[in-house]
Amino acid sequence: MQNQAMQNTYGLGGFPASPIGTGLMGSAFPSPITPLETAFVAGPIIAHRIWNIIFTQDNRLCHLSSLNNSIAWPARFPFHAKCGAGSNPHCVPCHGCSCGVYALKGEEQLLLHPISAGNVLGPVRISGTVALWGKVIEHEHGYRAQYAYPYQLKFPRYRSPMPGFPDPPSLSNLDSIRENLEKQYGITTISY
Repeated sequence: MQNQAMQNTYGLGGFPASPIGTGLMGSAFPSPITPLETAFVAGPIIAHRIWNIIFTQDNRLCHLSSLNNSIAWPARFPFHAKCGAGSNPHCVPCHGCSCGVYALKGEEQLLLHPISAGNVLGPVRISGTVALWGKVIEHEHGYRAQYAYPYQLKFPRYRSPMPGFPDPPSLSNLDSIRENLEKQYGITTISY
């Protein structure tokens, strides 16, 4: 009897009862229950991407930048995607436009990316994982997001295969680049 009185007062699950009555439809739950939007995500999506590493003029600091431009990703602040596709302002990313921060679902897809097979003597490229959030659009092989921040970087253990031969110029100061990015972005790195 006391249990029935408590249910009438508090509804199911201990929530206050609605003036409509008791039971599932008369409790504090909305009636009818509405499903969440498909774009709803409770936390960041961790995906894979490649960055360029760009250096300051004095070569003392380095930053991450996107492959398609030399804009540095801010350290300790989210990268906020903006659309440069004209004068039609819209929320980034959006359907019908190519704007947003790009990342791939699987690490193996990085190997298929045409940019990943870069010239060793060209820009230093690094792969890793990235946290995506805000508005995120899912595609077959990846995502486009409104906000992103590097999650973890993967540094190769590559050294010259022949003893006595120098490392490639882009990898000769790999340890200092690694330490610099860990400290600056507050992230971890791993070797592969």
